[in-house]
Amino acid sequence: KDVKQVDLVWHYVVFDKEWGDTHLLSFVAGEALRSLEASPGDAATLTRRFASSLEQDPNDELLGYVEKVLQDCSALGLIEPDLE
Repeated sequence: KDVKQVDLVWHYVVFDKEWGDTHLLSFVAGEALRSLEASPGDAATLTRRFASSLEQDPNDELLGYVEKVLQDCSALGLIEPDLE
């Protein structure tokens, strides 16, 4: 059989055991959490890691998106807030 031609959009589903909440995250947000789980870092560090995994150069647009993702994840309680 042929595979139907569709546009795939990848997301992450995250379950917060502490609160019992389930969150649907974008691909970038999911990758950011995975990266933070492996090794802590700030937005610039995560942007470099993510860009590298895509074999691209980091840029201001991606940095801005990663900063927003980190703010959103912090507001949801998925990461510790930046106390600096």
